[in-house]
Amino acid sequence: MVSLYSLTRFVTLFPTQHRALHTDLLALSSKLLNFSAYEKVDERVLAAVSQLLSALPFIGGKVGAANLWQKSVTETLASAWSAFLGLRSTFPTGSEFKSSPNRLSY
Repeated sequence: MVSLYSLTRFVTLFPTQHRALHTDLLALSSKLLNFSAYEKVDERVLAAVSQLLSALPFIGGKVGAANLWQKSVTETLASAWSAFLGLRSTFPTGSEFKSSPNRLSY
């Protein structure tokens, strides 16, 4: 947890020195946030990871920060949308439920 806070601080203070690590830091933060959906993760770790994820657009500098932020938001929304569609596809719709041969009729 301390390392995540330290990385966040270093990225905000020295963004150009960490430009080469952007993809690795993004993968690390995304993996930790996606892992929290499967198992219970300490809230302090999730807060540290989300702060790191929110600091990553600083790496892009004055010009590229908006593009990195937009990419991050787009990927987060795509991940949330795919999770919703995965959840939605696990339950049968009304017509599938009514025509199921295993359904008991009352």
